[in-house]
Amino acid sequence: MKFQSKKSTPAYDAGWIANRNLESIETNPYPSSTEHEEWLSGWHAAEATDVPRGPGWFGKAMGKFWLGVWYLLVFVAVVSYPMALIKWFTVDHFAFWPGFKELLLALIPIVNVIYVGDWWGNVFSFFMAIIIIISRLITN
Repeated sequence: MKFQSKKSTPAYDAGWIANRNLESIETNPYPSSTEHEEWLSGWHAAEATDVPRGPGWFGKAMGKFWLGVWYLLVFVAVVSYPMALIKWFTVDHFAFWPGFKELLLALIPIVNVIYVGDWWGNVFSFFMAIIIIISRLITN
């Protein structure tokens, strides 16, 4: 077991590190006051430019875009599961083996998206037709 003081917490350690950095600002290698002022101004300028900043507007927009793509993929995967089971029950299977293979396709989570790809094609075509109709109504 590692022996620590009772004050050794992340917040205390962060405060100690901040105090140590302040002490290193005040104790500099330059003897004269003008060199000291130059050294301090350089130290503060470096602090101002080295502060890590978050992503800019483009990074935030791309983050939201990829989050939307992720939500869309999860939605498609979740909705495809009942769609695949409904498709399997509505199709007549005249033999055991072809019906069993299609049941496996319907039950495997990502493969079932391909199994009901024709239904997703119909959904996509419907929404594209609606968008085209609305855009024509707006432009006329």
